Formats: sequence, C-alpha cells, structure tokens
Amino acid sequence: MSERCVARATDAAKPSLSARISNTVHPPGYVVAPSGWDWQQVNPFANDGRYGPDWSFFQILDRGGTNYYNGSNDRGMYALRAERDVAHLNERLADWIRYETRHGRTVIVQMPLDVDAHQHVTQCLHETPAEHVVRAYDPRWVVHSTSLASWERIRACGELCSYARLQRAGYKTPGVGFWELGEPDDYAEHIMVGTVESLSSEHVVSSQQKGVICTKEHTPYTPGARLYFDLQAILRDRLGVRDGAHVIKVHERLPLMPYLVAAIDVAQVDPLHQVGTWTPNSFLGAANARFYEIIADSNGPDAPHKEEA
Repeated sequence: MSERCVARATDAAKPSLSARISNTVHPPGYVVAPSGWDWQQVNPFANDGRYGPDWSFFQILDRGGTNYYNGSNDRGMYALRAERDVAHLNERLADWIRYETRHGRTVIVQMPLDVDAHQHVTQCLHETPAEHVVRAYDPRWVVHSTSLASWERIRACGELCSYARLQRAGYKTPGVGFWELGEPDDYAEHIMVGTVESLSSEHVVSSQQKGVICTKEHTPYTPGARLYFDLQAILRDRLGVRDGAHVIKVHERLPLMPYLVAAIDVAQVDPLHQVGTWTPNSFLGAANARFYEIIADSNGPDAPHKEEA
C-alpha cells in the first residue's frame, strides 16, 4: 500500500456501490456504513436506532489534510474521524478496530466512495504489526505530564497509575477529558502518553488546573513535572496498548523502573526563578531542551536527534 494514508481503488477493481455496502459484521468486529448515512444519525444496524456502549465509529474523511478528531456524537457513540493524509492512518484504522473489538465494541467504518471499505480494512489489518512490535515510525521517547504533588506520590510508590486505579484506591484526582470527550470507560483504565514535541501532555495539566479542557498553548498555567519514558522498551516488554487515537497508552500501571529516562520540573530549567509566567508552550520548550541535554550527556555522540511532533 502506498505511503498515502488511504489507497484509492482503481476503477477496474471497484465492485458496485451496492456490493460495497453490507450489514454483515465482519471479523474482528466492524460494519460498513450504508450509503448516505451520517454519523450524527441513528444507528442503522440497531432496531431501536441506539448506540449505547457497544458501538464506535471510524471515518476517513473525503478530503486531504492531516487533521483528525476524536469524541462522541450527540447520541453517545465514540468516534475517530481523520482526513486522508493523517500520518500512519492505515495503522490507526487497524489499531482502532483491534482495540475496540477487544473491548466488545463493533466499529462502524465509513470510507470515501472511491475506497473499497472491506478490502481496505482487510489489507490494513493484514499489514499492521501487532501492537507490541516496535514500528519504524515509533518515537524513541514519550512524555506523561503531571502536577508536582502527583509527581511526589508517583516517585514515592514507584509507578504511574491510571485514573480508574487511583479512584479505586481513594485518590480524588481530576479526570478532565474522559467525560467531556465521551470516551469509553476503559480509557480511564489506561495511562496516556504523548510525543516529546506535542503539547497534549501540558494541555492536560493546564486543563486539570482550570477544571475544563484548555488547549491554548499560550495561556498561563503552573507547570508540574514532565516524565520522559523509553517507548521502545515499553513496547518490547508488551506494556504498550495501541488504540488508534493515542501514540500509546499503558494499562493500569507503568513502573518508573526501568522505563523512566528523566523527570523535569521548573526547578531544573529555571533554578533562579527568572521566569515570571509559564505557558504550556514555553515550559515544553524549556523542559525539552533540558531533556536533550541530559540525553546527550548520557549517550555522547550516539545521542538521538530531536524528534518531531
């Protein structure tokens, strides 16, 4: 399949439109949306038109671009909708279907009309490696950000825990994002990480402080600690979970040893307190610069180059 996220079927290979539309659930658990259906409409595969917790949606939008959107529709169905040129979209599709199937959900798949949906899904599932396999595009390092108070508790117990695990243990931590985005309950059972250059981890900290989702990179906030992990070690040890929406996540708990590479807070990047106001963007830049210094000092000439988001 070409590097383009969606391989266009040739006219000669296309079956008729009616042949492409089917109400049959295909292993490992997907159906193809009927022609003309919109994801905000009722469930075309349920007699009562409802979705409930047993359905999700993956759509490849019929337009170029690298944007993707995740969240629930007005009827409570969780979805990922991606433009054609989103990086590694074929793998995202396969990972999404595999993850959703494991959690008992049937995926409604919707493709541009020039794509044979069944053929495309089959090919993606066949060509995408298992989730524990390190893929060529996987970053070496990933980040999880947290408050300073939480970092002290994490350091004391030696592991990161999922939101659901913390709730069961009696910790009243804010869970901003799970409910606002309409994420399935099993998402709260996982620890999310992001790429080194992505602002998503700092947006989580900022949102928790404000009590609402805040993705403004220049809005003042109080930085916590950025925890840098070795993603490839996490994958090799089969701790990584791929759901198609996140770079990676880890179920329930992530031990600091041997995966934590560095933990960086304001004291390490601004020991003289010369910065009056921090934003997600400014702290990310300062913390990452310090991280790459640490890596360079540890590895000498074999240190990895700065990764892209």
